[in-house]
Amino acid sequence: MLNKLQSIIVPVVAFEETSIAAAIEKLNVLAKEYDPEKLGIRIELELSGPPQVKGSPGAGNGPLTFTLKNESLGKALRLTECLSNLKMVVTSEKVLLVHMFRKTPFD
Repeated sequence: MLNKLQSIIVPVVAFEETSIAAAIEKLNVLAKEYDPEKLGIRIELELSGPPQVKGSPGAGNGPLTFTLKNESLGKALRLTECLSNLKMVVTSEKVLLVHMFRKTPFD
């Protein structure tokens, strides 16, 4: 899956005041469109559960604004992860964006 994230090159990823949910939806569309196999990658947002740690900013709350040109889907996801205080979890089947402080089976 990591190789596929790096192999899908997207000409332009542009978000301006875009919600995290809308950004994930758009990244799913771009993944399928620019995947040489046209299969894409399943990218999901999981914000359930009480992840709040005192003094931590709310994960996934703010809008995203950034533009990338001719970059990998992996880089777009890493930037999305950083700007929205989320953690990216890559499995063999999909990519999850979860609360930064949430424990996962992969931690």
